[in-house]
Amino acid sequence: MEDEKTIGRFSSVPEATILTDSSPADTSNLSLPERYGDSMLLDEGGMGHVLLARDRSMGRDVAVKRLRSEYAVREDLRIRFLREAEVQGGLEHPGVVPIYDVGHAPDGAPFFAMKRLQGQTLHAILNAVAAGDPVAAARFPLRRRIEIFENVCQ
Repeated sequence: MEDEKTIGRFSSVPEATILTDSSPADTSNLSLPERYGDSMLLDEGGMGHVLLARDRSMGRDVAVKRLRSEYAVREDLRIRFLREAEVQGGLEHPGVVPIYDVGHAPDGAPFFAMKRLQGQTLHAILNAVAAGDPVAAARFPLRRRIEIFENVCQ
C-alpha cells in the first residue's frame, strides 16, 4: 500500500504526487477565487501550475490548472490556455479528465478546475520497473503495463 499523508483539509494524498517531501509548496503567489481554498502545488509545466485545491462549493478536492502569471499578460497565451479548457471540456471519454469550472483568478490569470486523479503515470511506472524496483515490478507485471498502455491509446 502506498504511503499517504493528510495536508490541511485535503483527503489523503499519495506521497508520490507531492512535489516536496516535507511540506506543501508555497502557493501564496498562485491566487485562486474564494471558491477554492487550501491549495498546494502538485506539478508545474512550461506554461502553468497544477494545484490541488478544495472546492468549497462542492465539498471536494479538485486539480486546478492555472496559467503562469508571467504568461497571463499575453493575450495569445490566455486564448490558447482557455481553448485547451474548452476542447478538453467538450470531450467525453474515459481517458479525458472532466472539467468542472473555468475562470480567472483574482490576479487575472486564467484557470480551469478538473477532476482530481490519483495514482502514478505510466511514465513513472515504466521508470520504476526499468530501475529494478521490485515493488513496481510486482504491482505492474508486463501484462498489466501493456493493459495500461492500451488504455492510454484509446
